[in-house]
Amino acid sequence: MAGLDYAIIGLYLCMIVWLGASFAKRQTSASEYFLIGRTVPWWAVCFTVVATETSTLTFISIPAQTYAASGNFTFLQLALGYIAGRFLVSALFIPKYFARELMTSYEVLHERFGAPVRNLGSAMFLLTRSAADGIRLFATSAVVATLVGVPIWGAILVLGIAMIVYTFYGGAAAVIWTDVIQMFVYLAGALIVFWFALAGVPGGLREVLDFGATSGRFVMFDLRLDFFRAYTFWAGLVGGVALTLATHGTDQFLVQRLLTARSRQQAQAGLSLSGILVFLQFALFLFIGVTLATFYQHVAAPTLARPDMLIPTFVRDYVPAGFAGFVVAAIVAAALSPSINSLAATTVNDFYLKYWKPGASDHDMLRVAHRATVGWGMVQIGIALLATQLNQSVLDAGLAVLGLGAGPVLGAFLLAVMRRRVEAWPVAVSMLVAWVTVWLVWAFTVAWPWYAVTGASITVLLSLASTMVWPARRRLAALCVLGLLGAGGCGRDAEPEAALTGAIQVSVEPARLNMLRRIVSARGAVTPMPDGDFTVHATETSTVVELPLAEGSVVKLGDIIARFEVPSRVAAIQAADLDIALGLTKVDAAKARVTQLTSLVGRGLAPRIDLDTAQGDLARAQSELGVARQILASERVAEERATVRAKFDGVVATRWHYAGDTVLATGTDPVIRVIDPTRVQITADVLVQDLGQIVNGQTATVTPMGEMPMPATVTRVTTPTSPDAGTASVTLTLAPGITSPPTGTAVLAEILIASVPEALVVPTAAILRVSGVSYVMVAGSDNRVMRRDVRVGLTTPQLTQILDGLTVGEFVITSALTEINEGDVVLFTRGG
Repeated sequence: MAGLDYAIIGLYLCMIVWLGASFAKRQTSASEYFLIGRTVPWWAVCFTVVATETSTLTFISIPAQTYAASGNFTFLQLALGYIAGRFLVSALFIPKYFARELMTSYEVLHERFGAPVRNLGSAMFLLTRSAADGIRLFATSAVVATLVGVPIWGAILVLGIAMIVYTFYGGAAAVIWTDVIQMFVYLAGALIVFWFALAGVPGGLREVLDFGATSGRFVMFDLRLDFFRAYTFWAGLVGGVALTLATHGTDQFLVQRLLTARSRQQAQAGLSLSGILVFLQFALFLFIGVTLATFYQHVAAPTLARPDMLIPTFVRDYVPAGFAGFVVAAIVAAALSPSINSLAATTVNDFYLKYWKPGASDHDMLRVAHRATVGWGMVQIGIALLATQLNQSVLDAGLAVLGLGAGPVLGAFLLAVMRRRVEAWPVAVSMLVAWVTVWLVWAFTVAWPWYAVTGASITVLLSLASTMVWPARRRLAALCVLGLLGAGGCGRDAEPEAALTGAIQVSVEPARLNMLRRIVSARGAVTPMPDGDFTVHATETSTVVELPLAEGSVVKLGDIIARFEVPSRVAAIQAADLDIALGLTKVDAAKARVTQLTSLVGRGLAPRIDLDTAQGDLARAQSELGVARQILASERVAEERATVRAKFDGVVATRWHYAGDTVLATGTDPVIRVIDPTRVQITADVLVQDLGQIVNGQTATVTPMGEMPMPATVTRVTTPTSPDAGTASVTLTLAPGITSPPTGTAVLAEILIASVPEALVVPTAAILRVSGVSYVMVAGSDNRVMRRDVRVGLTTPQLTQILDGLTVGEFVITSALTEINEGDVVLFTRGG
């Protein structure tokens, strides 16, 4: 990144901190610190809700879904559920919150069920929200660290401290009004990414639409009822509604935004409109993913450590300075909607006022609120540092962690708005049972949209069942029994313990659809093109009399870059000058003699023949003078050739001599070298065994050591210099508009040999061969090993394409392959 990018990022962070500090004087009470005096208009409520639920996870992960070869628009099914859920929140919960002035949403639970349920709901919020937003901070820091080139822990600390500072001083006012600003900032950043991606697609928007349609990326609905798929219509409708009820209707993080509204009607209007904006926003991010997939059909696609690194990698490689800094600021904007103010409000209202100091003054409450803000900020920084070990999709992890506690709390709130009488302890125990059950559901890979549904359903059903069926004295025991049965039933059926005794532990990976690319890598260097390189040599042994330019100096066409003094030319010019002087003397004498004789002959004092002789002498003297002048002119021309001028605009790459040096005319004693930095190429040494795969026109990337990859194209493939040569030279040209590193810079060239946009792949390590037959070992649902003969296609060191013999989702064994045989029983875990 350029200095301008760093300046933009730094300026943005300073602006956020300054904005928070500007609200400091208004924070005179806890109500003002947490709810801004309930003065926020509906449109600001709408924008802050959108910005609050849009995180860096949204910014970097959702485009990656449609970039993937098997990706599509099915994520929008969830957004439809989000819209429906908002209308239900407006009808069920918002009237409850505005019936009287509440500080937190959990006071509704206290009114209906008393302290135990309220405390449990508050505790679940504190735990799950801290975990989810710690992951949000980690995701943002990972992107910033990648783009800016700093350690991830440093990015976590800088962003975390900025978040704490502006929330500490400005309270909810700083959070909400920066949310309003940041929504437009991150949307502008997304549009910048879209613009530069679209600009790199030769066919423009029409090509993107055609590619998205033909590749199936615009498919939006999946009507299958599959609890292991996150993006189906039923998961979107049911799970999306339940998750929205939990997050927007019960979670203090978002409910706090609604409680700041001027009235119930304005809160409902802002929340309802936010659903439509979120749907359109998700559609934009998904379309950006399709645009990037189209873009990378024309240049070498990057190798991504995780799908979530798609946007950061594109910004790093293709977004110009200034714009790149703004996009990073947009990513930061998507993350800095902190929950620590909401966590502090819950801490103060639901615990400090209830148990520590019930009669606390506004001053005491404000002091504790400040301390709680700092404390929860430090907790989230710690979680972000721990999350650097995360090894699954950042998006799924963030939403899953949030969903684990959201369902049980939602169940309690649904019971609170029901008219049916339910006692407190059954609700509290049902919430705990539901929470444990959801963790078990998560462990067995049920798709995350069902977590909130599961938790809420178990809480409601267990609470109602215990109230209707069992007497009060037996409810608690019955609930515990139901909880154990429910938790036990959530796991998949396992083989009897005896059958697994002595089973071999193996690692497996699912056969999956993925883009597969074969790449040839070679070391090389930046070199000038033949017409962009000019090295000056002396034509004969000479002395350098002028060499005005240093290495790195800019040269313009026609500038003097060297001037020589050639000894033989100096002697010839001196001799010519002497001949001219003598010739002039002869001519002057002959002219005087002709003039004198002309007078004498006219007066009859000299014979005519003497005048004729004198005139002949004058003609010969003039002729000799002309010859001497021609010789001098010729020597001057030769001397001018010893002055060397630039043949093109460029820079001085190397200077071997200085003024006063003697230069030999051997061809091995160069004086100065000028190159045209716009006419350079990459020369790479490719192994001879790989040479047959490379042809002109193949796309590639060129990476200078310690720098970012640059797109390039193969333009020339040479034959080996000798039969014994181990390498051959391949020439690559950088893409138009790419600024080349200096000549001589060492680079790594990666040439794309073959690409399959959607291949069924397994780890190459899982492929076994015997007698010319390729096969893999598969772990079945009964934990037994099965052999599958397969036909392989494109192979890379990491992945191999399977043409037939396997289906998507089958678990291929990748370890202990020499220890197992078909029919063996194994214990298997997913590889890291």
